[in-house]
Amino acid sequence: MTDELISGVEPQPDDGEVTVSELLDVLRQRCATYTLLSRLYRQEIDQELLDEMHAMLYPAQAVDDDIYTGYLYIATYLSNLWSGSLNELKIDFARCFLGHGVDGFSAAYPYESVYTSEKRLMMQAARDEVLAIYRAYGIEKTPAWKEGEDHLALELEFERVMCDKAIQAFLDDDSAKAHEALAAQFGFLKDHLVAWVPMLTADMKGFAQTKMYLGLAYLTEGFLRADYHFLKDLLSDEAE
Repeated sequence: MTDELISGVEPQPDDGEVTVSELLDVLRQRCATYTLLSRLYRQEIDQELLDEMHAMLYPAQAVDDDIYTGYLYIATYLSNLWSGSLNELKIDFARCFLGHGVDGFSAAYPYESVYTSEKRLMMQAARDEVLAIYRAYGIEKTPAWKEGEDHLALELEFERVMCDKAIQAFLDDDSAKAHEALAAQFGFLKDHLVAWVPMLTADMKGFAQTKMYLGLAYLTEGFLRADYHFLKDLLSDEAE
């Protein structure tokens, strides 16, 4: 992870013709953002990540209000670090995503099944659906990953992997494979991420007590929305 994880350029269509080089730059920025978001949802922030995020440059403006708010909250938190910050973030991570384990409403549990099943239970139909999609593209979770396949961190990682595939296809001058990878990203965003993550981030805003995780909620919702429209416009232009 590097300071490229945070960029002032958000996914957006260009008013004119976009060159392959410019498109690759945007795709790399998308990959970096998906990498960061996946890491933040996967586990607590450690000292190494906190130091890296503190050294990043955060954009002063963004094309989406939620993205701007997310960056602002995160940058504000990072500008006021103190000796207890890591422990504070550990507690807030648990408050947001682990809860008390009493029911499906005790935290913003980062599983698609929780937000798409009637009784807010884990390991439901959504898990089976995303697992089938991963396998269709030859993607398997590592043995170290013990959570369900519909965990937000893994769904974000899928987007990152497919973005990498699109980049490599463009570098190989294989437009058909690039289109397939981009279409897979868009389909997964439409059918999964943007269908349930806004409900998760709404809950996060109620549970989070640090600007770090409050900012993460806004940034996630805004970025996924912006990326959805970016891919929709990009694929529409390719079809013309």
